[in-house]
Amino acid sequence: MEQKEKVEVEEVLNEVVGILNKHLFESKEVPQGRRDAVKELFEELGDRYFIAPAALKKDYHSCFPGGLAYHSLNVAKIALKLNEALETDVSNNSIVIVGLLHDIGKIGSVGENAKPYCKDQESSWHREKLGQLYVYNDELKDGLTVPQRSLRIL
Repeated sequence: MEQKEKVEVEEVLNEVVGILNKHLFESKEVPQGRRDAVKELFEELGDRYFIAPAALKKDYHSCFPGGLAYHSLNVAKIALKLNEALETDVSNNSIVIVGLLHDIGKIGSVGENAKPYCKDQESSWHREKLGQLYVYNDELKDGLTVPQRSLRIL
């Protein structure tokens, strides 16, 4: 898969909405409680999900605004193809939810005093020489890894 340097956030948003509609919100097989919970989560996350990068360094996947949603969408699409090819008993709505939310901890914290996971790197030397476009947000101060924070958010 081609490594991108930027994406059109609106295009990614539309694709995420489309995959959620197809496999979750418009599916009669998905319990209403699950649909409501996912909708509520995405409403709480707001645009943060769609503007966050997936990585802090340029050499890593999807290190650009919108990278988290772009990367997660690709994970969901690939997982759907694998699910079909392997003929598993896992529901497509579960595949989509896991794919889209597996790195959700990279948005930072949620709630009233939400803090972003990362900030723009201010040092031009670090940006140019090391490809470090973002830095970890010290204000987050929760001591959690991305997987731990993902579980807390969910």
